[in-house]
Amino acid sequence: MNQTNKNEHAKKICVDIAELRSMLSCGRQTAEEVGRKSGSAFKVGRRRFYNVRKVEAYIDRLTEEYES
Repeated sequence: MNQTNKNEHAKKICVDIAELRSMLSCGRQTAEEVGRKSGSAFKVGRRRFYNVRKVEAYIDRLTEEYES
């Protein structure tokens, strides 16, 4: 039996908006806002991608601010 990998996004360097939504468990507008505010968005041709490390760093900063 094949085992599913629940943390498949951790291996990726960048993701598209659908994968970012999945990672964040949120809607498209929220995912786009996080991508914009984290400075992780970039385009290749007509496609937009998001740098996973920058998104993670942004989320870490938000949680640190929240805990303070």
